[in-house]
Amino acid sequence: MAEEEPPHQYSRAELETRAEQLAPCIEENREEVSKWYADGICTKVHGDVLTNIQSWVSRPTSKLLWVEATALRSIISSTAFGISQMLTDAGIPCISFFPKRRSRRGLSSLLYSIITQLIKMAPDDFEADVSFEEEDFAKLDGTVESAERALEMIRELLTVAPTKVFFVIDRIELCELRESRRYVRLLIEILREQARKTVVKGLFTTAGETRIMLSLFGKGVEAKGMTRRLSRRMQPGFVDLSSLSLADARPSNKC
Repeated sequence: MAEEEPPHQYSRAELETRAEQLAPCIEENREEVSKWYADGICTKVHGDVLTNIQSWVSRPTSKLLWVEATALRSIISSTAFGISQMLTDAGIPCISFFPKRRSRRGLSSLLYSIITQLIKMAPDDFEADVSFEEEDFAKLDGTVESAERALEMIRELLTVAPTKVFFVIDRIELCELRESRRYVRLLIEILREQARKTVVKGLFTTAGETRIMLSLFGKGVEAKGMTRRLSRRMQPGFVDLSSLSLADARPSNKC
């Protein structure tokens, strides 16, 4: 009977260096979205939407939330950015991604960005069952075929991530091309799998309905009543996004 291979030993610093080669493959709209937010685009959301987001933030256990919007892209993305920025400013572990446009690079950009951010959250030194050698990162070449390896890395990095981590993935439908839908589904399933072990909070925004989100959330308990449309017009019932309370979002200091 073959002996099991011992786990690999890694440091966060060496993986950060290796992950630098992923940067050219990550196409993101974060800078433009941050400008929309700074310009005050969608600093207010409908009270019903904020109530559901507040419940998602405050709930002590894992929860994945899908917000389906029909507003302009700047409003949808600015709202998602505002939430992720508030979490980050409060020192709460938060992974975020803002796709630039629908393209073949959307999937790899999403996965590689998550890998890069998870590495920054990893302990100084840790063991891993998955290989994170230089050649493994070289295989992440921006192709759809590299998604399997990227998802393996994400699954493993989640095991050494903080015990409570938030994900804010904006406009995930832009990553859903025919050849990439399977991997978008697998990513969400990996988050759900980890959510049974540690606290994982995932917020996904889309412009309208998507096949994957309907199949994953449409019948799920956590999805009932969670689809809310954001209106472009500032109507009665809107509240300022800054009223979102993060008091219950911080990781517990208990051992």
